[in-house]
Amino acid sequence: MERAAVALIVALSLTAVAVLRRFPAARLKPTLAGSLLPRAFRVDHVGFDGAVPEARAILARGMDLKPASWGPWKPYGEARRLLREFPFLSSAAARRDWKTRSIRFEVALRKPSARVLRRGRPWGWLSDDGILFEAPATFFPGADLPEIDLGSASDADGSALARFLSQTQGTDAFTGTIARIEFVSPEQGWKLELSDGGKILWGELRWTTEKLERLRQVLGDARARGRAGWTPDLRYFGEGRILLKPRSS
Repeated sequence: MERAAVALIVALSLTAVAVLRRFPAARLKPTLAGSLLPRAFRVDHVGFDGAVPEARAILARGMDLKPASWGPWKPYGEARRLLREFPFLSSAAARRDWKTRSIRFEVALRKPSARVLRRGRPWGWLSDDGILFEAPATFFPGADLPEIDLGSASDADGSALARFLSQTQGTDAFTGTIARIEFVSPEQGWKLELSDGGKILWGELRWTTEKLERLRQVLGDARARGRAGWTPDLRYFGEGRILLKPRSS
């Protein structure tokens, strides 16, 4: 249906061009020369479907919703612009209804995998596909997610963080689940805080599979020796070392 409408509009456009070439615009009545195509392309209503009301309100403020003429390709260009200007969107698709002269944008939010802080202050979110983005907390009500404090890491790698969370999800290498990840420094790397109060000095976000395997062995041996309450230190894993420190240190 939409393809037929577009084809009709293209035909009208070509006809209008031919008429203007045969009869100069100055000789045509203003109503004929200036109103035919604008009426065919007119859009009276623009709206959004999907996502939460707060997100739809922000998107509406970022677009001129007054009645106007929209070319056949403008809705799709606007959908691409929404994705560029609002990183919290994972998708945006335009649907045009020529009969009602309306355009609806079907949008979807990114799926968060962690709350993101910068130097201890709430900043935004990390998506499950590794995108760091800002969005109000009301976008994801009741989301029970770990925290990531980027600290001074202004160029943090969201893909590496999302991959790390995916690789450690459900692991039995340590007790509890990851409640918080904090960037300490470029030299010290990252520190993990677990839901049971434990901590792990993780270091770089590399060798995750290998670290989990060695951590499973080291902690199992520590429990067998009565040292279950100690903090693992994997900052020197690249040198072949895993240390255990008293939890209070």
